[in-house]
Amino acid sequence: MNKYAPADAKWKPLTFDDVLALIKAGHLEEGGPTELIDGALYEMPSEGIQHVKHKAQVVAYLNRSLDPDAWVVIPDATLVLSPVNAPSPDIYVFPASIREEDLTGDGVALLIEISDTTSSDDLRTKKALYADHDIREYWVVNLEQSITHVFRSPIEGDWAETEEIPFDAPLTPAAIPDVSLIIAELPRLRR
Repeated sequence: MNKYAPADAKWKPLTFDDVLALIKAGHLEEGGPTELIDGALYEMPSEGIQHVKHKAQVVAYLNRSLDPDAWVVIPDATLVLSPVNAPSPDIYVFPASIREEDLTGDGVALLIEISDTTSSDDLRTKKALYADHDIREYWVVNLEQSITHVFRSPIEGDWAETEEIPFDAPLTPAAIPDVSLIIAELPRLRR
């Protein structure tokens, strides 16, 4: 607790509307490295070059492989899950039949976090957050361990199915079975 706050002061969680008002007033940078989780605003660490490369490779692969009339691939954008939860995942995919403004957690077919320095948060806080909001499938591409943690079928704030897939094995999203990728074999975008 803040040492200058009155003893009976209560913490009031921020809402996504509060964050938008802070941006409009110039107190926060639009598109800045922040996430709203459980009413608290967190500053995210800078992305290293390996994180950026892997994210770009996965986004390029998904954009090439998915029918744009059927699926939308969103990189680096806020995903509003509730009034007090608006994380900015690395990548999320949802059916094109859903308008962005109507998207809820259960509409997200696949959510991906590329993890090099944030794996503990991705495998604890965000794993629970995404299960609580019924994201259908969540991948943590763990660059340190060269494995992808796959979580499927959220149930009561946890995941019914979990597995670890090495980078040299295929990953196939349950909701998009005609797409399969192997992290170790993704083509480089530039040399």
